[in-house]
Amino acid sequence: MLFGQRGARYVASRKRVRPVKPFARPEELPEETPVWVPDPEGEEPYGYILWRSGGKVIAYANRCPHAGRRLDFAPGRFLIREGILVCPAHGASFRMDDGACLGGPCRGEGLSARALEPDEPCSDEGKG
Repeated sequence: MLFGQRGARYVASRKRVRPVKPFARPEELPEETPVWVPDPEGEEPYGYILWRSGGKVIAYANRCPHAGRRLDFAPGRFLIREGILVCPAHGASFRMDDGACLGGPCRGEGLSARALEPDEPCSDEGKG
């Protein structure tokens, strides 16, 4: 990425999934592509980033632990390469499989994860 790591090239996620058509089931999420969804309870103001890898889905708060800013550079658009997400504000990098900070000003912290229940839909619109 162009943020903070010399010599590394990061690209913006070219696949954009609009939150207006949310996914009903975790298996409908694209593999290893970040997907933004709003928080149906309204507790997380920037929503969540859903990440599906190897059939497992993790929901991370769309918020950098360093400064509390959004992790998408535009709504639903993320700087990501090979499973590493980079904060567009300060260049902190996070491994998406576990949310661990790999470098930058967030060192020692990680993304705030929310577990999804096996049968839990990814949004309220997928229910019933």
